[in-house]
Amino acid sequence: MAEPWSSIQLPTMQMIEFAMVRKIVAEKEAAQDYKGAVPFLSKLAQLVDNAMAPADDQQRVAHCLCQADCHFKLGYAFQRTGNYIQAEASLTMTMRLVEKLIKQQQATEASRQRLVATYDLLIECYHMMGKYHLERGMMDRKQKLQAAQLGQA
Repeated sequence: MAEPWSSIQLPTMQMIEFAMVRKIVAEKEAAQDYKGAVPFLSKLAQLVDNAMAPADDQQRVAHCLCQADCHFKLGYAFQRTGNYIQAEASLTMTMRLVEKLIKQQQATEASRQRLVATYDLLIECYHMMGKYHLERGMMDRKQKLQAAQLGQA
């Protein structure tokens, strides 16, 4: 499958902005500057969310994976800065996108691993927010996914 980022269809000026923002995000992530990365990750997620979805099925899956990746990184940054409400929102978006691909039998092994990581971050967010019933629900979802993965092996 093609690199998920290559599935993004944007007008030329937005594509230039997209490339520049990706570069800044990479620098911020390398420096573990999550607070500084948040506005750029937000812009990246906005650009990807507003991009025209490709007509080709394979590219549509790649676009969905790219969206999931953007929202995961944004959720991770929010979580690392203690903004658990925003982290929950972004990570929930990641979860929904990847679970949709799994349901359609179009998920990759990497996306399944990303989903496990998403569940872990949501478990931590819910714990920190005192939402223990949601924490337990995420633990159950994670366990169910891992059991399904073992069944496929």
